[in-house]
Amino acid sequence: MSLTVDTLKSQLRIDGTADDTFIQELLTESQDYIIHSVDSSQTIDVYETHPMFDRACALLVGHWYFNRQQSYTASRMLPLDIPFGVTEIISQLRGIMIVTPDPTTSTGVGA
Repeated sequence: MSLTVDTLKSQLRIDGTADDTFIQELLTESQDYIIHSVDSSQTIDVYETHPMFDRACALLVGHWYFNRQQSYTASRMLPLDIPFGVTEIISQLRGIMIVTPDPTTSTGVGA
């Protein structure tokens, strides 16, 4: 499943469209943050096969959206005070990617 702005707005209980562009930016940045924290050699398509990837992105978007004053500067997002749940999911995804680096093939340590 791929996260959308509408899905995030529903989960975060955000009405209106004023922040849609900002939420899309946060989504893209959260995906990049998690991918680069786990294994940047994999494509986003590989990550999206794992539901916990979307959960981590949603948690990170919510954290950054509701705590802008603490983690946002005029130039870019800063990875300050990442929520514990996101850190744990990143650890889980690291384990999955090591065991099965590409779920479309039968290669990998766990195969």
